[in-house]
Amino acid sequence: MAEGNFVVRMKNTVRFSRCDRPSEPITPTVNELIIVQREDNILSITGQLERKSRELRIYSVLSMEADGMMIFTILDRLPERIEDEAFFPAAGTLVMFAADPAGARRLRATGMDHNSGQCRGWIFEAVEG
Repeated sequence: MAEGNFVVRMKNTVRFSRCDRPSEPITPTVNELIIVQREDNILSITGQLERKSRELRIYSVLSMEADGMMIFTILDRLPERIEDEAFFPAAGTLVMFAADPAGARRLRATGMDHNSGQCRGWIFEAVEG
């Protein structure tokens, strides 16, 4: 699926989960808009965490490419060459799917973070548009 660099706006549904079972949602969905950007082997997601006024950015690094998808590992620390005050440390896996026949990309991610002082999991399901 070798795609070049891109920046796209996506409609995202977020559900929260427990860290011991991050792929099993425990809350209703929350809708948000996110910006997804790929630059070389780094993919970032920019959004606003619930009730926060500042931008937050999750970073991931390309781990593997398969037919129709790219798999990224979500980073808990920034690569040395990047400085970003909006960085949101997390851990997990992100899959970016190739554009469908209508030209829209899809993204799915399952991750967890400790940024609130305790561990929480989350699930993203986003579509370009």
